[in-house]
Amino acid sequence: MLQTKGAICSILAAAALTLSPLASFALPQKPPESNAQVILLEALPQSQTAAIQALGAELGKMTSEGSGNIRSVDAKGFKGVRSWDTVLKQERAVDGLLGMKEGEILASVGAGNQAQAKKLLEGIRADIAAIDAAAKKESRPAVVEAQVAALSKVDRLGVMMLKGKAPFAVPEDEAPGVPRLYGRGYAEITVKAAKGGRVGIMKATLDGVNAPVSVGNFADLAKRGFYDGTPVSFSDESTVMMGLPAGKAGFEANGAVRRVPLEIRAEGDSDISYEESLEEQGRFKAKPVLPFSAYGTLAYNHPPDNSNGASSQFWALKFDPSYTPAGLNTLDGAYTVFGYVIEGADLLDDLDVGDQIVSVKIVDSLELKP
Repeated sequence: MLQTKGAICSILAAAALTLSPLASFALPQKPPESNAQVILLEALPQSQTAAIQALGAELGKMTSEGSGNIRSVDAKGFKGVRSWDTVLKQERAVDGLLGMKEGEILASVGAGNQAQAKKLLEGIRADIAAIDAAAKKESRPAVVEAQVAALSKVDRLGVMMLKGKAPFAVPEDEAPGVPRLYGRGYAEITVKAAKGGRVGIMKATLDGVNAPVSVGNFADLAKRGFYDGTPVSFSDESTVMMGLPAGKAGFEANGAVRRVPLEIRAEGDSDISYEESLEEQGRFKAKPVLPFSAYGTLAYNHPPDNSNGASSQFWALKFDPSYTPAGLNTLDGAYTVFGYVIEGADLLDDLDVGDQIVSVKIVDSLELKP
């Protein structure tokens, strides 16, 4: 059975504050991106998606992320809105950029996706108009809702720019028997917390572009109903651990626990690396494209002595990203990040040991061919 209490979780919490070997010599040139949707966009191959990445970056500047930017310490998962002048300035910038880039975006998605792409662009314009109206009324929730909706559409366009072909292949002999999901998966994780009797849904985007084996495994377990009714096995100020049935070591297939290897792609890499952490590869300066810098980061747990021993258990990071900057913690490149909670991340603060996952559903996907 995987370690779910005490030792492993203490390691995870401590790791968030542990400097990497080179951290004392140089700090990052800029703060890490902390908007999960922008991270997902920036993790797409820039050569194919530069136009849509620029649009997403401008949309992301409307809000700040994590508990360091809001007033209530009891609502860490909520976004903070920047000054209303900044929001309106960014709204105009996004609108202008969309007009400039529309032709390039449509040309990049391919002839067969024109109708769907035009519909998404129309939806983004409607979201921009909603942001403008909400900002003028100084409604934070409405701005955030419209921003999340717009970025979701922008992300879909980004994946469509890959023209149906996965940019990174999984070696044929890697993780035999583990399903793959190339592209995007969209999950709804329903949780029940004893605290206040709250039942809610966390909506997550799963990155099968950069972690197709890990996302394939998660989606397969969700479709089997494996996660339904599983408990929260650990919760503290930085993590919520879940997804492992009591008394089990993971998902069993053909009489053995199905294992998922470490799966990491570093910035600038043309392929995904497997089975070795970035530290084990001797790449101390390398940064993963899916970092632990957003509230609601989803990652697989594995035993401390076996980085390729993940199965079903996963955890969500709820630490303030200002305390876990990319490149300055020992989580990046040591655990597989396979997605991010996009909506409902505030539910993580209510979850405690003994609470449960009611269900995990894959409600949609945008799949690519390997």
